[in-house]
Amino acid sequence: MKLKSFIAAMMLFPAGAATAAWPERPITIIVPFAAGGGSDIVARIISKYLTEALGRAVLVENKAGAGGNIGIIATAHSKPDGYTFMVVSSVLVVNPSLYKQPFDPFKDFMPVVDIGASPNVIVTRADSAVKTVAELIALAKKNLTC
Repeated sequence: MKLKSFIAAMMLFPAGAATAAWPERPITIIVPFAAGGGSDIVARIISKYLTEALGRAVLVENKAGAGGNIGIIATAHSKPDGYTFMVVSSVLVVNPSLYKQPFDPFKDFMPVVDIGASPNVIVTRADSAVKTVAELIALAKKNLTC
């Protein structure tokens, strides 16, 4: 269902801003991670269906490195013409808290569609002394060396 929503959103997204029929040329989906990862696989599946639906090439371009920052910055600097999209994970909003960024993830990007979820889980051995997140935080604070 999410793939169909994504295709519909992609087909409608630039319609109000474009003066000619969209798309007139190939579309690029930037993946800010290495080829073969989860985001890349999703982008390639989507690009196949979009290419068929739109009758134009939808290319996946991996711009890996710096924890996703290289691809994110490339997307931020791309022309805002409806021909460059990005498939990204939570690093889009997490990285600005870790690194000084030349973009604001909330002002400089427009979400088009949520195409998937990848929940994170914290686990420990069953015989560990840590049984709760509060205990994990306390242990981390106790052993913090920086």
